[in-house]
Amino acid sequence: MGVGGKLAAVITAASTLLLVVTTASTLLLVTRDKLGTAPSSIPLSFEPACVAVAPDGGAVAVGGADNKVRLLTAAGGEEKVLDKHIAAISCLAYAPGSKRLASGCANKEIVIWDVGAGTPLSWGLQGFHPTRITCLTFSAAGVLASGGVDGSIIVWGDLPAGPFKPPPKHKLHGSTTHAGGVSALAFVGDGAVLASAGLDACIKTWTVA
Repeated sequence: MGVGGKLAAVITAASTLLLVVTTASTLLLVTRDKLGTAPSSIPLSFEPACVAVAPDGGAVAVGGADNKVRLLTAAGGEEKVLDKHIAAISCLAYAPGSKRLASGCANKEIVIWDVGAGTPLSWGLQGFHPTRITCLTFSAAGVLASGGVDGSIIVWGDLPAGPFKPPPKHKLHGSTTHAGGVSALAFVGDGAVLASAGLDACIKTWTVA
């Protein structure tokens, strides 16, 4: 599959095999039953910055440079617009079960959303990352971890509803993680180990249980 322009993301999921977002404001979808054919092309009315696919493969979240998150069906139809951030969306992650979505932005804030209602569950997770949040991930048990441009990695504890600033369960500082920032995070197995990748071309693992 050839894609013109700068590639923003390629994501895999259960039913949506490939999802590609380009800077040309277009969403390209390829499903398993249409592998090898031309992708479905859905025009977007905003500049996409990041994407996430629901674990059940039934929905797609697209973060925009206009500070909003759009929830789309797997076919590309827009369902909801999530609007609470005051800066461009920089990363997204669905929790297991596809009912919660975490979004991070250039203003260093994380918001947890109720996907079904399209409303924020938890917000105010701000001030712990000193720079833009670059990546988010959930463990199988629903524990959230976040990474930033400065190299910091945070593993969060319980996230009660409402505005709050809970202390992180674990915080790894950039001086010991990745020079140049964290680019990706993933929990391993039961969530006792967190793997991180950075712009220093290194992959590291951390015990966070």
